[in-house]
Amino acid sequence: MEIIQSSLDKSMMVRPIARDGRVVGILFYENHSKKNYVTAIFVTLLIIVSAILGFKFGIGVFLAGAALAGFLFWKSTMKSRQNDESSGIKYLPEQITEIKVLDEQSCTAAAKSLGGTLSGAAIGGALFGGAGAVVGAIASGNKISKEEVIYLGMKFTDGNWVLTKAIVDDTLSGKINRNNIQAILALTPIKQSAPF
Repeated sequence: MEIIQSSLDKSMMVRPIARDGRVVGILFYENHSKKNYVTAIFVTLLIIVSAILGFKFGIGVFLAGAALAGFLFWKSTMKSRQNDESSGIKYLPEQITEIKVLDEQSCTAAAKSLGGTLSGAAIGGALFGGAGAVVGAIASGNKISKEEVIYLGMKFTDGNWVLTKAIVDDTLSGKINRNNIQAILALTPIKQSAPF
């Protein structure tokens, strides 16, 4: 979840703090998106090299490389989370004075995927020729998705306040945002009055 207005640093991100499988607080931490991109590129390159070597030396080489890439990604993620918790700003439930979902906006969007468009064109072309390819390209590859933007406001005992924005949809990050909002609201069920 991103901060859009705050008495804290607006470049920070927000997530729940979990201990032993339960949420115990809210963490505001530095945005590491550039570092995360570098890690993702490195892991992707390692998997590609493993695949190339796997073709030459066998599936075992590919599986070993993919396992190594997965381990390095997990290790980097866990180290980043530990650094976030040690250097970030933490609020426990008793430090939260008010919290509330301020607004939810929904929109429906249609998107075309290149793969779906090309496969539709190929199938249409094979069945009905050139005209079929055009119709197949137009008719296929459409994906309707529903996206929600949720604004969550919070106030704390030290006088700080935050307005966050989270995009919730069917993507992995959208599902994580929905779970984070639900976890934060469940952490403070009696404090859900409008903070602004």
